[in-house]
Amino acid sequence: MGRIEGWNGRKRRYSCSRMRRTRTVAPPNTNTNTSDAQTDGVYTRSVGQVMSRPVETVAPTTSLRTAAATMIERDLGAVVLVDDDDRPVGILTGTDLVALVADGGVDDDATVADVGRTEVVTTTRDTSAPAAAATMIDHLIHHLPVVDDEGAVVGLVSSLDFAAELARTR
Repeated sequence: MGRIEGWNGRKRRYSCSRMRRTRTVAPPNTNTNTSDAQTDGVYTRSVGQVMSRPVETVAPTTSLRTAAATMIERDLGAVVLVDDDDRPVGILTGTDLVALVADGGVDDDATVADVGRTEVVTTTRDTSAPAAAATMIDHLIHHLPVVDDEGAVVGLVSSLDFAAELARTR
């Protein structure tokens, strides 16, 4: 099996410490030489063609129970925490909830801002799907919020979206 570029082989460790910043990662330079097998499907698509929309967003003050119930009810792997201008300020994933339970649970009054990660890596609709996938691998994440020119959340691309696209193009 080949080595995945950017993958360092280390397992991710989850912690409750949070960094307070949001950034959009510029897509890396991608090789324009593609084999015949790569000329169709996910290899030539943009994030805008692969992403899930509408994306489920919540205010940082939303209770953790409400957010978790929404994720279960709508079969979501993540919700994006947004400010009043719909700009991402955090993300809460199913993995965060599992880590929370493993760490002993949470108070009944907890909000998504208490638990969700506040270092949010984002992308844009025009980013190529391979570049977005590389960003996800580089940051060891499964969910990448998609923002417009003003920084507002317009969608979410996940590792499942890429897998579904690959399955459709087989």
